[in-house]
Amino acid sequence: MDYVMHGSYNWTPRANNNEETLAAALDHELVANFAKEFMELYNGIYF
Repeated sequence: MDYVMHGSYNWTPRANNNEETLAAALDHELVANFAKEFMELYNGIYF
């Protein structure tokens, strides 16, 4: 992965008028740690 984006932003025109959040990171170590944690949570819930 090259980057990670997370938050409540929903990518619709309406999101521009709502109180949405969006954070993006390009730091490779942060992205790797985020992806690892996400997959651990995902696998723990669904598998």
